[in-house]
Amino acid sequence: MHVIINHLPLQKGVNWAALTRSFENLEVMLKSGEPEFRGCALVKESDEAATLVVTYATREAHDRISHHVAGPWFADHVRPMLDGPAVRSVGEVVCGSALR
Repeated sequence: MHVIINHLPLQKGVNWAALTRSFENLEVMLKSGEPEFRGCALVKESDEAATLVVTYATREAHDRISHHVAGPWFADHVRPMLDGPAVRSVGEVVCGSALR
């Protein structure tokens, strides 16, 4: 399994309801059309910071879905709400049953 962790600096006064609705819609879309997509979670750190965790079955699925679906979606739906660049990490889950 592969995980993407995005630390998101959000604009002051961001509409959390709209942001969470966007991610819920993305998750529904990906689950219906991408069998190797495992799920995502949006963590509210503060009013102006969030962490997004996205899981995929394989690195190949991550690369394909990120490039063709999730990346363009993120540019349209999330980037306008950011107050700076997202900090992104990608890696393979090597231990831990909670993410499998």
